[in-house]
Amino acid sequence: MCGRFIQCTSGEALAERFHLPIIPDLTPRYNVAPSQSVGVIRVTHAGHREFVALRWGLVPAWSPEPRTAYSTFNA
Repeated sequence: MCGRFIQCTSGEALAERFHLPIIPDLTPRYNVAPSQSVGVIRVTHAGHREFVALRWGLVPAWSPEPRTAYSTFNA
């Protein structure tokens, strides 16, 4: 179960902390598991921060499909 985490910070708090425009209100989640979509703040190639939804988990570089990730999330 170490691949799980919580995501409970409000969109408003994240926007203030990371100096972002308004982030959609996020529903608190207390059992986020690999393969689920999560909100992430990342830096673009231009150096700007942005909030996006990404799939949580580890997919090996050699894998042709994300399905392989389920057996390796705890690698």
